[in-house]
Amino acid sequence: MIELTPYQRETLHALIVDAFSGDDLAVMVGIHLGEGLEVMVDVHQDHPKIVLDLISAIEGRGELEALLRGVLKSRPKRDDIQGFCQEHFPHVMQDVVPASLVENTATAVNFVVDSLQDPEVRLIVGRFQADFRTIEKRTHVVSGYKQLHEALHVVQWQLPAIQDAAGRFDQDMNAAKLLSRQLLELRKQVGRAREQAKELPTAAMEASWIDEYEQAVATARQALEATDRDTMLAVIHDFRALLRESTRIDGQLAVAVSDLPLGKLIEALGEIERNRDEDEHAEGGAAGQQIRGGRDSLALIRPRLAGLVAQHNLWQWLDKELAGIETNPGNKPQDKVPRWGKVKEKLNGLCSAFPGDEWSMKILEHLSGWETAANGNESQACEMEAYALRGEAMDRFFEVDAEMRNLCENLVQVGIPLRTLLEAYTDGNP
Repeated sequence: MIELTPYQRETLHALIVDAFSGDDLAVMVGIHLGEGLEVMVDVHQDHPKIVLDLISAIEGRGELEALLRGVLKSRPKRDDIQGFCQEHFPHVMQDVVPASLVENTATAVNFVVDSLQDPEVRLIVGRFQADFRTIEKRTHVVSGYKQLHEALHVVQWQLPAIQDAAGRFDQDMNAAKLLSRQLLELRKQVGRAREQAKELPTAAMEASWIDEYEQAVATARQALEATDRDTMLAVIHDFRALLRESTRIDGQLAVAVSDLPLGKLIEALGEIERNRDEDEHAEGGAAGQQIRGGRDSLALIRPRLAGLVAQHNLWQWLDKELAGIETNPGNKPQDKVPRWGKVKEKLNGLCSAFPGDEWSMKILEHLSGWETAANGNESQACEMEAYALRGEAMDRFFEVDAEMRNLCENLVQVGIPLRTLLEAYTDGNP
């Protein structure tokens, strides 16, 4: 965990005050730390005091490394910020591997299990057991939604080949065999999806589209057996319609993730680590070091995950607004996107948090190009820039959700040792 000296705190404060306006600071905190600036500090103060309070609040949460990484990402061309980090905290210049962070956290929880014979550790676990139980249960929910998304991803991945084979299976035996194999795999996915959906908060809603999925597979199987090409081609539309559920399921995943009290686990590991550090025996010191590593890793995971959820929510809203590009008449931004002013503001904010990323530069380029073309009444150029902007935004939304799902898939691994910890604690407190 990063601890600032007075000099480092003063220097970091001056750098952030100079590099970020009030609005930019709020965007950076929301995107890279996953929490509203107004939640962390009193924003009705002068800018330097807001930044000072923010640094203190982040220090208290043990998430200074996440703050530094967010500042670096948001201001990649500031040599003074780069130099400060390189001199004092060079490790924040390197990318982190989420899977390794999660592994460190899981290892720390396992060490807590081994430390339960210590009465003080047992008391700490007892105080936090409700939070541990919530995390364990919610990671199971997160896993369920992740598996549902994977079931739909199989449909998306196989659909081009299915569509190709559907147009010629009545005359091509190889195409018919391919369809048979693919439909068998889809039927397996239906069973897996149904099993995963049983214990989810939205079980009834999931059962509805899974029924449609099962019916589409059955209809395709019947069409294959009857060599009914028209029905087989028609069922392709049913499979394609199922893919609309992916966005909603990602939304449910984001909700489940936002309910994970990871801050409580960080707090508990911090208390247990301090307890183990006080142990004079070598074994206790080793446990304290492992637990500290898990706590520090989780202090990077929590803001990253919260930031991805915040980005998901923003992109989901933007996706709905930008859909007007495909449906609304006219060619100017205000015609296609009625709330263009707000959309432009949100896009600029997201891009300002990642100014060095290629997707960010492309979105800003097409945004500017569309407005310039509109001012010049260049209808064809408007059309091209609008659709290019829509495409880049959709791609970025997809990337954010993919990163969120991958991090969730790793995080689920923490639920396993937590379950072991809870069982061991319960066995010792019948």
